[in-house]
Amino acid sequence: MVKNKNFLYIYNIYMSLPSSYSYFINSLQGVSRRTLRMVPDGSTTAKLNQSINVSLPNDSIVDLTSLYMVANFKYQNASSNTNVIRYVPQPHTLVKSCQFSLNNSVVSGAKNQHFGQVYEAMRRCTSGNDHANSRCASYLNTPCANLIGASTSKIFGSGNERCASNTVARNIILKEFGGLQTSCNAPNMDSSIVGNIRLRLDLQGTAPVLMQSDEASADAGALDWQLDEIEFYVDVIQFADQTYDLIMSQMLQQGSLAIPFNEITSAKPLVNTNIRFNASARSLDALGFVCLRSDEDTATHVQTTSGAFEASDFAVGLTPNHVRFQCRTSAGADNNAQANMSDSCDRTYYWNVNGSIMPASGQENMNESSRYTIQTYCGDDVNCQNLLFQDYSNANLVQASGSALTQPASVAPINNEGAKQYRRVNFLDNNAIVVHPLAFAPAAESDSRTLSGLNTLGSSSQIQLNLTNFNTADKVLIFAQSSSVLEIGPGQQVALIE
Repeated sequence: MVKNKNFLYIYNIYMSLPSSYSYFINSLQGVSRRTLRMVPDGSTTAKLNQSINVSLPNDSIVDLTSLYMVANFKYQNASSNTNVIRYVPQPHTLVKSCQFSLNNSVVSGAKNQHFGQVYEAMRRCTSGNDHANSRCASYLNTPCANLIGASTSKIFGSGNERCASNTVARNIILKEFGGLQTSCNAPNMDSSIVGNIRLRLDLQGTAPVLMQSDEASADAGALDWQLDEIEFYVDVIQFADQTYDLIMSQMLQQGSLAIPFNEITSAKPLVNTNIRFNASARSLDALGFVCLRSDEDTATHVQTTSGAFEASDFAVGLTPNHVRFQCRTSAGADNNAQANMSDSCDRTYYWNVNGSIMPASGQENMNESSRYTIQTYCGDDVNCQNLLFQDYSNANLVQASGSALTQPASVAPINNEGAKQYRRVNFLDNNAIVVHPLAFAPAAESDSRTLSGLNTLGSSSQIQLNLTNFNTADKVLIFAQSSSVLEIGPGQQVALIE
């Protein structure tokens, strides 16, 4: 008896020591992981403005965080333009809406019909160059018109993998779909409990496309695109015995299971002095808006002269307008052309959420608004990086030749990395993304799964965005992040609490 007490005393001391003092290992027997391949329903080819539907494995423990799509991007038709280059868009910008459904009932994604633009905005707020550069195969970098030369095909040079044609396809990968995939239970989503899991991707039109040629505009049909050989992959987890099933059965008998995840609600109105926005949620975690050009919903064409850029091209930008988040002056001018550049910004904003003004100081100058975005996604983390002050420029990598700008002989064909440059004014001209936090942390990202955001349920709830001195021809993409909860009961009974 004394021996057992001594053993327990020593064992408790041992277990309180740091892990480096441990000489034991744990073993979980009978568990395996394997990757499954899936193809979309109907066809493995999808064209612009169409949809992709795929069913995930039934009666399986699915790791939703491992889910990704692979496809070959190409243009449908040949172009009759001269010195034409057509670039590969970022994969997420090809998606307008991304919806998860359980047993044919949509549970996430339906409220966000601007998936690609919202994703790109969040990507720029939460990742730096290392993230994009390490994933070049996924085309996370914003396309930049930067291949200079006189070849008619332009499928050449160190940046050739960034362009495609009707005969040359490029492999793309889409790894993040939001919604249910953001749940803290996403690594072990049991379809035998939650029901059949389906993913639906509604595709964009030509808006994300970037093209350059000597003509003033693209020829008919040159911007139509398609995805071929579409495949999905996901990992499933299996147990060799019935232990897991018995545990889950007992848990469901004792009560329902709660699965929180992040949900996005978005809208894209024209600029106005007072914009009303509806985001009904039990826990509204963050509220933000993105400035957009009036031409963001059309493809971007950059005109060249004999395959070279004119000096004026660099003033209007060489990236797709669809993801150029620009806060223009009331006259529609770029900020980098103004006196004192960004310091001369006269545009202000404030939120009115159920009678509360945000920020508390009232009217906030857009030039200073990036600090709220950084606070939302980085907090006090000094190591957190973002791309809010990034732009792409070729001006320092080309030389003047008469009235045109051409590539110096000493410079290899230019790629996106060589064209990056950082300035404060870039926030207004390229990355005007303003986000305010409303919660301690989203429930899906909280260790305690706590709903700590603002409750905006009820017909009396009102959210207003007030803008001053903005260009009224432009648009704003307003989005709200909230915490939704799935309640799972016996017999695949699923209830969505928003």
